[in-house]
Amino acid sequence: MSDHWKQKMRTYFRRIDFDGDGEITQNDFQGMADRSIKIGDLKEVEAEQLRKNINQLWETYRSQAGDVDVITLNTFISAMERVARDHVKTVTEAPFRIFFKIVDTNNDSNIEEAEFADFFQIMGLDKNLASQAFKAIDINNDGLLSLEEFTSAGVDFFTSQNESPNQYFFGELLN
Repeated sequence: MSDHWKQKMRTYFRRIDFDGDGEITQNDFQGMADRSIKIGDLKEVEAEQLRKNINQLWETYRSQAGDVDVITLNTFISAMERVARDHVKTVTEAPFRIFFKIVDTNNDSNIEEAEFADFFQIMGLDKNLASQAFKAIDINNDGLLSLEEFTSAGVDFFTSQNESPNQYFFGELLN
């Protein structure tokens, strides 16, 4: 895999390592849920659905990494190399279908730029940086992200070896 691809994987790993301990565990996903609920000011029913979606996301990553409870950076990169090498679109797309449900807080089957900015904030990023990524993903320039646009950009992030606008899906790439 290219150095650029590995940089994207390291960036993503660090974005979802909510507690910054160098490992991804269910606690990181609970942190994601807690931050999402706080930022989205969700009611109890919405919060419960969000927790369910985020737990489903954790289980998806856990199974891709070999049903482990702790995912290290090396384990994560190895798992994603298998997915990218085999171009397993359905495996790569599945988490983004769940992410879409999490980000689409008004449940209108589209993600607005403000919702995407909240997603950046949930990931610990400056929400003002979301606009660049949003515009890159919004292929038809209608000001909304459809499920197809969102998942396509996510799949490209994880499978493309080359630079593309979708590399900013999770903000600026980290070293």
